[in-house]
Amino acid sequence: MSRIAHSIVLIGALNTGLIGLGELLEHADWNIIHLACGSQTAVEATIYVVIGVAGMISLASLLRE
Repeated sequence: MSRIAHSIVLIGALNTGLIGLGELLEHADWNIIHLACGSQTAVEATIYVVIGVAGMISLASLLRE
């Protein structure tokens, strides 16, 4: 489970980095999750919740070590 959580957190981190880079370089929307979901805001919000839960699982995993 922790390996899956780490992978999801990595995807979320890369997405966040792309958002920031897009803003700095071009004021562009490089939010991959938003681009993939289009106008389906409930799906997009669900993906962000899953990334948040994966972050909590990853944190708990790190604290156990």
